[in-house]
Order: sequence, then structure tokens, then C-alpha cells
Amino acid sequence: MLSNEHQMLFIGGSGRSGTSLLATCLLENREILGFPNLELKFITSKSGLIEIYRVITACYAPDRANGFLEDFEALYKAICFTDAYGQIPLNRYVGHAHLMDGLNLFKNKMQHHGQVAPMACSEVAVACRELINHIYKYADLPEKKGDLQFYCLEKTPHCLLHVRFLSEVFPGSKFIHVMRDPRAVVCSLSRMPWAPRTLDARINWVKNYVKAYQTERAAFTRAGGEILQLKHEKIVKRSKLYSRKILEFLKIESDLDFISMNADLGRLSAWYDGISSDERKYLDDNLRHECKYFSYDT
Repeated sequence: MLSNEHQMLFIGGSGRSGTSLLATCLLENREILGFPNLELKFITSKSGLIEIYRVITACYAPDRANGFLEDFEALYKAICFTDAYGQIPLNRYVGHAHLMDGLNLFKNKMQHHGQVAPMACSEVAVACRELINHIYKYADLPEKKGDLQFYCLEKTPHCLLHVRFLSEVFPGSKFIHVMRDPRAVVCSLSRMPWAPRTLDARINWVKNYVKAYQTERAAFTRAGGEILQLKHEKIVKRSKLYSRKILEFLKIESDLDFISMNADLGRLSAWYDGISSDERKYLDDNLRHECKYFSYDT
């Protein structure tokens, strides 16, 4: 259960950048809770809590606010009770009645006499936080023994494009950004059914992500926030060192190195070997800025 002693840990990245692999390893640590192979997409995805927050606090109109709450309810139920988003439903870990209780409590906070009313940022943040708190309170997760300070992990890939919202709703959260060589991300996207179909579209997809992340990160750090930036390739190659870095960042005292990849290091360069020299040059030329930002050579 989330409390003053339980913080959120958000892991984000461009997608196809290694967030799932890192999250799986982190959940092996006894001080980190989370839902294996499941993302709470109703926090920062389209129609999620972030849109409820903005429409109620910044651009309120009665019809818009009520419509957004209806859209959120549909998204919440889809993630909780179906596999519509390509993952197991949340009711694998939390009972149906508890999930519906959480939704109804949230709606009651948002509505007055059946209508969504304008609210202060702090009020909406509390309601959002209480919903996530409720979900973790009743989650059937592997028992973590001992008097520990738990982190609750969430890894919807693009969540760190909204890090200021997350820090407002979940004070004291920790943020880890995982990046992979942008050219490798473009190549990996070609195998995803949900990704853009053409090479230029995939390149622009990555460029747009990096631009948005740069802007959000700059604003967050100017306000005193901190994001731990990691490279997927270095995590895989030097897992012991990066276990230490992450433990230090999270202020977890442990003698265990909990990142154990057992990965085929040759796969890290498979994207490079699998394309022609002309394609490599095209990626170099079009992703030079993005590679430089994350310190990848071109």
C-alpha cells in the first residue's frame, strides 16, 4: 500500500529501449513492488489521469470535463478487465470488486451532483493518488518481508514525457529514463505491428520523442527535479556497476546486485549488422542530433 513510506518509481523511455527488461530486474529487489508485465496505462496515456487533471484544473468546461471522465472510465475498465492493450488485465492481481470500488471512489471525488466540477490542482492530485493507493492496497503481489521502505514501480514507456505531472501527483517519486541508441530503436520499431510503417515515419517518431523528452526534462530539472539517465547498452554490459548506481539513486541499502541480464551481448549490435551501409548512413544523417543528445557516436 502506498503511504508516506511508499514512493512511486517511474521508469520511462522511447519505447523499444529496454524499460521492460530493467523493470523485470528491479522487481527482483525486495524493496520494489510492481505488476509484472503490466503497465498502468491509465495514468499518463490518452484519456488517462493526466487528461482528467488538465481539463479540470486548466481548461475546464462542463461538457468537456464530463466527457473526459467517461473516456477515463472506459480506459480504466479496459486495462483492468480486458487484454485490449496487449497485456494481461489488472484483475489478475487485484480483485474485480476492489478495482470497481477504486473507480467509484475516484468518480465521487470528481463529481458533485453527478457533474464534474472545476477543482484545484491539489484536490485532483489527491484523488489520483488515492486511486493508485487503493489499487496497490488490494494487489495480490509477491510478499516482501521485513520492515522496508517500498517503491511501487510503473513503467509505461512514455510516462517521463509527463514527469512534472507525475511529481505533482506523486510527491517524492523517483524517475529513471532508459535510452537505447536511437538508430537501434528505429530498427526495432520495424518489427512492431503498432509502429509507423515507413522508415522516415519511424525516424520522425523517435525524433519527436527525443524533442519532447528534452523539453520536459529541462523544465523539470530547472525546478530542482532529478532523473537518472541510463543507457540500455551499458546496463546490459556492466550490470553489476549499474545495480550499484540504481541502488544509490533509490537510497536502498543492499549487498545484492539485483540486475542480472544473462544477455547475448552480440544482440546489442544486431541492428547495425542487419541493415545496409546506405541505410546506416541515412540513419546517421537523420538522427545525428538525437544520438549526440544521448552521447552515441555517429
